[in-house]
Amino acid sequence: IFGGGPKFDEKVKMLLKIVGNIKKGGFLFIGSGPAPAFLKAHPDYENIKLGQKPSEKDVAGAKEVLEIARRKNTSVILPEDFLATTQDLSQKPEGSDKSYLDSKKLPKNIEVFPVTLDELKRGTVTLPSGKIVSTEQIFVYDVGSRSSAALKQAILRLSKESSVVWNGALGINEIPTFQNGTEDAAIILSEVSKNK
Repeated sequence: IFGGGPKFDEKVKMLLKIVGNIKKGGFLFIGSGPAPAFLKAHPDYENIKLGQKPSEKDVAGAKEVLEIARRKNTSVILPEDFLATTQDLSQKPEGSDKSYLDSKKLPKNIEVFPVTLDELKRGTVTLPSGKIVSTEQIFVYDVGSRSSAALKQAILRLSKESSVVWNGALGINEIPTFQNGTEDAAIILSEVSKNK
């Protein structure tokens, strides 16, 4: 399980090593942090344009990971859905020296909503308020419930002898609204380990 985080480029070497050693039947699950780079690196999703713009270096690293996984016949599970906003939380609110992420607070009146990969592929998303926005205005900050269900199914298929390596939160762990994916993964692993 790879949640990533803000220093994705520093973690690519570790990720390349891990994906090269995943045993038959294993998988790599990508969290919301590195998802924009992996979506841009994947031929089925490369035309999705999000508010988060991964660097060329991050996209190249994600492509390398996907290529090694393809050669080793390792499944890479990308999120099927996300919790998102139209607000770039890395920005500093007016009059503040800290970003929303650094202050661990969401802006007032922020609209948080689920969005699927299919919606992102269309290029526009209808917000709960009814407003239609370009996906370039969408910032993904956590994996959604479909993604958590896909992770659970992948874990249930693992053999009893399998190990799970988990690196990083699947969303923004410092902001409660975006902790669901990480909490779901922890619950799934706890339940599976009790039953195996």
